[in-house]
Amino acid sequence: MQQDEARPRRVGRRSVLSYGLAGGAMLALAPSILSRAAHAATGGTLTANMKDLPNFDILGNNTSWVILTLGPCYNSLVGIENGDPRRLRGELAERWETSEDGRSVTFHLRDGVLFHDGQPLTSADVKHTFDLARDPPAGTVSTRKNLLVGIEAIETPDPLTVVFRLKRPMPFFLPLMATGWMVVLPKHVLEREGHMQNEVVGTGPYRLDGYQRGVQLSLVRNDDYFDRSEPKLDAITFYVATDPGTLDAYFRTGQIMLYNEMSPDSGTRFEDGKVPGVTVQRVVAPNPTAITINGRSGPWADIRVRQAASLAVNRRESLNVLEHGQGVVGGFLPPGEYALPPERLALMPGYGADYEANLARARELLAEAGHPDGLTARMLVRKNEEHEQRGIFMQGVLSKVGIRLSLDVQESAMFFKSLADSAFDLASQGGLSYAVNDPDIVFGTLHTKGPGNVTGVFNEEMDRLYAEQMALTDEAKRIEIAHHMDEIALTECSRLILFYHDKFVGHSTRLQGYVATGNPDDVSRLAGISLTS
Repeated sequence: MQQDEARPRRVGRRSVLSYGLAGGAMLALAPSILSRAAHAATGGTLTANMKDLPNFDILGNNTSWVILTLGPCYNSLVGIENGDPRRLRGELAERWETSEDGRSVTFHLRDGVLFHDGQPLTSADVKHTFDLARDPPAGTVSTRKNLLVGIEAIETPDPLTVVFRLKRPMPFFLPLMATGWMVVLPKHVLEREGHMQNEVVGTGPYRLDGYQRGVQLSLVRNDDYFDRSEPKLDAITFYVATDPGTLDAYFRTGQIMLYNEMSPDSGTRFEDGKVPGVTVQRVVAPNPTAITINGRSGPWADIRVRQAASLAVNRRESLNVLEHGQGVVGGFLPPGEYALPPERLALMPGYGADYEANLARARELLAEAGHPDGLTARMLVRKNEEHEQRGIFMQGVLSKVGIRLSLDVQESAMFFKSLADSAFDLASQGGLSYAVNDPDIVFGTLHTKGPGNVTGVFNEEMDRLYAEQMALTDEAKRIEIAHHMDEIALTECSRLILFYHDKFVGHSTRLQGYVATGNPDDVSRLAGISLTS
């Protein structure tokens, strides 16, 4: 095949704008479309669900659907092996090494990697991507800027070598670089356009073939992919759908083969094995559902009031009511090697098994703080069903100790502005996003004086321990310090961690090689999966 024949078609700004013209079509048309697509090519077409995307910008977006749909179009320097974030494999980097002092990581790039528009990948693309992500110019949004503040400089000694100089040893740096959002973007497109909102030009195993807003997004195999054994599919088609009943029906009949973001109801319904031809993978999401408290002033600046609120919450009940019991109760650190042991967790305010005793202690603390008759407060709630249910739940449980909540329901844009402006008493912040399960990430952006702390509550001992664990290479010592930090955070109660919910991903039994991960950031490139006949 000639080079021009093999070169993937780039989808540009004009094409993207034209895709929106078909947005009025309904998914009701999907069955016949899906049926044809599933049998159209020798390698097969995988079908999956999605929600519409704000745009294509990997750098500026946070919504999981952007990376779930466009992740297969890109590559990171390294990735995770078989869904295990502790095991890394090379993607664009064929090998890498860390300096003895832990402050320098050198990546050696694969030779001959091409972007989808035919331009070669070099170290300049890596440097430009991560320089832009960590220090964006005015007008450019980088949602992962705070994760990359530990990078001091990026050097490119030759076209296939990239050296990341770090301000300090960062044990989580390589796992962070393996998360799905840390993709390498083309310098030549970024310099020309200033962003990637309207174009998808990656090096990944699949390339964008088309997007019809409200209908579907189509990917096709990248025949120039650097790993000749992959990809195994001819195409992947994502169909826009949001109604659980509709999605359940399409999954049941095999018209949607990969079902992301299943509800607990749907997940447990298909998990029982009674529906032939489908299976469900269940994993614990590492991002906790939480309530954020503004401790800057007023009654909530008093730790006794915050602890009273925590004591009023029955964590197991919150899991049963809000997630149908599908998940686990935990502290600030997600399930895994850093998680606080159960016997120590049970000693924290609101985690003891005797709920009536917890309520009695909560009333005592409120009286000690000068609120024997309780108090009133306003809870900021993001306008969607999940957050509103959480607000109603908190109204009920806090009323048991005399805390009377009014709910201030706001659209997303205003909600996040109110959160950033500290215009709330309590807030349904929802799932706190941990890119990597590591004390640096969990406490660096949430509970020290880091930029992610919107609570206004600081603890000097927490900050001291945080700085101490940053300098450690002894993992056992880091774990013990992490446990101590978790206990401090759970005692301060500036955030009430409710639970970690189970994540359900359904797929056809024809789909081979797919491994679900709890964190949507750890997106699969879908390169090694295949469909059996």
